[in-house]
Amino acid sequence: LKAECEQMTDEIDHTTLAAIDKKLRAIVYHAADNDILTEISDFLYSLTQRLWSLMFKKGNWEGELKAIIHEMDLTHQALSKGDPQAAGDTRRRLLDEHVQRIKGHF
Repeated sequence: LKAECEQMTDEIDHTTLAAIDKKLRAIVYHAADNDILTEISDFLYSLTQRLWSLMFKKGNWEGELKAIIHEMDLTHQALSKGDPQAAGDTRRRLLDEHVQRIKGHF
């Protein structure tokens, strides 16, 4: 997924980026193996996804691409440690960063 993002630096393709982001969420949800957490996370993702889609019109393509790559790197690092608490803390921090980035555009 990261390689797909890195190839998108010269092309603005919101649909493909959103699909990559959705694949990342599926990986995280599968790793969590927690139906309640998955349901809550998916609900929050749906809320931010709508705003994120609107933000693309006002936003910075390169910044959003870098943010997703950064999210992939930190998520991979957290999951690789095998520490669910650390992974959860990382995901919460990344969600907060995402929400703050969205707020900054509106």
